Amino acid sequence: MPQNAGLQQIALQLIESIRDTVHRACGPTVSCTDITNLATRLALMHFGGRGYQVPLGRFDSRGPATEEQVGILPGPDDSVESIAQTFYQRGNFDLLDVVALSGAHTIGRASCDSFKNRKGENAEFVGKLRRNCSSPLPMPQDLDIQTPHTFDNKYYENLLEHKGVLNSDMALVHHSDTIKMVREFARNEDWFLTKFSEAMQKMAHLEGEGHPTLGEIRHNCFKINGNNGDTAAQGFAVSA
Repeated sequence: MPQNAGLQQIALQLIESIRDTVHRACGPTVSCTDITNLATRLALMHFGGRGYQVPLGRFDSRGPATEEQVGILPGPDDSVESIAQTFYQRGNFDLLDVVALSGAHTIGRASCDSFKNRKGENAEFVGKLRRNCSSPLPMPQDLDIQTPHTFDNKYYENLLEHKGVLNSDMALVHHSDTIKMVREFARNEDWFLTKFSEAMQKMAHLEGEGHPTLGEIRHNCFKINGNNGDTAAQGFAVSA
């Protein structure tokens, strides 16, 4: 589905490689869910973000996510109201959390399909995006055009210059409540790093559907235990 289109096979395989190493040393005692949560925190800290508490002892799901579950994930053209409602339905998130978590776009890239409908508040910038995507070999676009390999607050500075890559990024500037938060995060990097870490801790503690001990510890992050089918059909992205 479009929400999972950006998942990189090399990143997923890295998680599976970690699981294999851990299970060879300790047996099947650590879930892919725990490994992914810990790897996410470590990656954030590697690029300059702050750590946060991660709950351990989670289990993996025994089945794939439904199309409905994947479909509610925020998309690149969603409005502030739509994205906020997605978070409100899952846990104790507020609008400040939503704006802070959007700052994850200070790292990463987007494919042309993600911003093909990008509106033109900054005609020069949007034109540059379109020229890249019309080239014979379009390159993935850095979501942060200033410091794409550093976890900082430059993403918000870009938004104030109308240089957000996704329509959902720019929506934060056009909303009367979130624009105030964007300006403050652009002004105060320390506050952004603090609020992002707090919001990620909330994310890490989200509970899956059903009782957490009703899952399993997968022997392969790409497969449900006891199923030898095509891993692509199951997808690592469906882990609980």
